[in-house]
Amino acid sequence: MMKNAIMVLLSSRGVPMMLAGDEFGRTQQGNNNAYCQDNEISWVEWNLLSKNKELFEFTKTMISIRKEHPIMKKVEKSARSGHFHSISHHGITAWHLGNPDDHKFLGIMFTGRNSDDTEDDFVYVAMNVRYLGNMVELPGLPHGYRWKVALSSDVVKMKAYSIFLPERTVAICVGEKVDVRFLESITKLKEKKAQKKKRANVEETVLVN
Repeated sequence: MMKNAIMVLLSSRGVPMMLAGDEFGRTQQGNNNAYCQDNEISWVEWNLLSKNKELFEFTKTMISIRKEHPIMKKVEKSARSGHFHSISHHGITAWHLGNPDDHKFLGIMFTGRNSDDTEDDFVYVAMNVRYLGNMVELPGLPHGYRWKVALSSDVVKMKAYSIFLPERTVAICVGEKVDVRFLESITKLKEKKAQKKKRANVEETVLVN
């Protein structure tokens, strides 16, 4: 749950507000108003840094993703490929928010130009707060791009345009630019396999009859 909170906070527009020690699991025992506590509640327990090293490294990774994709902070220029809003909201079906209470899921897509203004940039934040897993459809990307998981709070399973999130899991996907020729070769290969399978089924039917 700490990973989820850090991912959602660092996906926010504007300036994320973190308290010293959040990055390695300093909780103040749940006290959010400890300014007058001169004791263990408000002191920073530096031993937690080694104890919760994984959470610390996780937070560093999330910060680096935010830096690599400034569209998560603000959008100065719109994406040039396709007709995308700078921010769009999604349910388990892409482009259809529906009632988030039905599946306890919310997806937010950020689009725009990268920091060098050389390519379009796409980021999708998937938040499953349900006590069960959810299969989520990802929005389509322009030709030459594909989704990849940049970070997740739990192990997720991803296909081309869908992702399965376990219970109470947050994942961040980014649009990765790929060689168009590679995509075309993969498509042709799939078509050949489908044709081969179809011929095999026809031949099997003929033999049976």
